[in-house]
Amino acid sequence: MKRVLLFATGVDERLPLALRERYLAFSERERSEILKEVGCSAFVLLETCQRLEVYGTAEESLRREDLLQRLFPLPDPYRASVFYLENADAVRRLFRIATGLESALRGEVHILGQLKRAWEKAHQNGHTGKLLNVLFQDALRVGKKVQRSLHRERTLRSFGSLVAEVLEEFLGSLEGKNICILGWGTLGRSIAGTLLSRKAGTIFVFSRHLHHIPQEKPFVAIAEKSALKEVFAQSHAVVCASGSARYSLAPEYLNEAIALPQVLIDLALPRAIDPVLTQGRKLLDLETFLGLARERTLPFVQESEHLEALITEEVERFLRKWRGFQADPVIRNIALCFEETFSEARGAIVQACNHDEQELLLLRRIEWVRRKLFRKTAEQVRRFFEEER
Repeated sequence: MKRVLLFATGVDERLPLALRERYLAFSERERSEILKEVGCSAFVLLETCQRLEVYGTAEESLRREDLLQRLFPLPDPYRASVFYLENADAVRRLFRIATGLESALRGEVHILGQLKRAWEKAHQNGHTGKLLNVLFQDALRVGKKVQRSLHRERTLRSFGSLVAEVLEEFLGSLEGKNICILGWGTLGRSIAGTLLSRKAGTIFVFSRHLHHIPQEKPFVAIAEKSALKEVFAQSHAVVCASGSARYSLAPEYLNEAIALPQVLIDLALPRAIDPVLTQGRKLLDLETFLGLARERTLPFVQESEHLEALITEEVERFLRKWRGFQADPVIRNIALCFEETFSEARGAIVQACNHDEQELLLLRRIEWVRRKLFRKTAEQVRRFFEEER
């Protein structure tokens, strides 16, 4: 029976922003082809503003060095930002990400949605197997469990909160201040929700999906770049929350000179605002924000020990479940033996019985015995594999 290898590899926020932008040029199709060529049988690509990671399964023949060199062809000084983990360590990594403990903004709430979408996309494309499906389902369950247990008032929970906090430092109170948000994804909606709670003025939203944007005040939906000049003239700050080139603010994308507000926050990857346009203005990019998140997130004092113990317990639970998967081929062989044996018994009953009613009762009885005996045997086999170290 072949052993299955579970692995995790990727780069995170330690890699400079300019290099992380370079890897966004790799299409998902290219990454998928690389993974298949090096021996990966199933995989999920997790791509966020902070990281690019791969969770996969393979036989022992996985060409690890080939995988790392082709997926992350970094110069030597930056090789340290690439990690590679196997089995229990890979499971722990995913569970820590699901709980927000590996995020710059510790305990963040949006990572669960990103995990779920990454897994669903891979599943729909036929890239996952049983092991990865169970792993990601468990990770989502653990993440929700931890979120419920955290003391929310002790931690900064979302980038939307951090954006509002930084804007208040530059603009003072946000009450009555007009803010323009470029992009209406998860991050854009989080920022808008925080601005609403702080009684911001008009919230301009530039997006190609206007039907998703609230129609009531203070929201104003914008779809054409030609309207940005007037919008920027009325705004106190611009926040870029989408990495799509369609929203990029660069001279070559703008038909005429536009006066930008004094405060610019660019959370997009790749970056959305060309530095050429920001002379004399305050620009905070994603790298700056990740640094602020690490500085301002209150440390988990009482929670840390509890969370680490919870994650350790959940990793062990998953490993027991994984060992149980190894019983499946054995159980299938046992099922075949059972079917052959009871098929012979049913044939003997048919030949021996002269009365249809008696024959039917015996056949029903032997079918009941077959189901009960097989169920108990399968339970014992699975328990043996789960407890095996």
